Amino acid sequence: MDTKKKIMEITIYAMCYNESAMLPIFVAHYRERFPKCQIVIWDNNSTDGSQELARSLGCEVRPYESGGELRDAIHSEIKDTSWKTSPTAWSCVVDMDELCDINEAQLLEEDRA
Repeated sequence: MDTKKKIMEITIYAMCYNESAMLPIFVAHYRERFPKCQIVIWDNNSTDGSQELARSLGCEVRPYESGGELRDAIHSEIKDTSWKTSPTAWSCVVDMDELCDINEAQLLEEDRA
């Protein structure tokens, strides 16, 4: 596979609960670095319009339920399996407030190494 093509194919996965204020910043950050990236938002029953906002920003939304509690086991399971089933060559699994400063050129260099 063409290395440049592989780099262009990246999926960003993030957890979300009432992140409507952070979503536009998050999406803009990753789309600036990876213009063709797929962004998947795992949403835990947000009540602030996060799901609709994420969709309007071109994200895929995958709802999940934790019974209204912060349950690390559920978060770990989602984070541990997201990248394993990713349809793209690269995956980045982050929290909504994690803005990794990496770009396509840096991933290409990493791929060559």
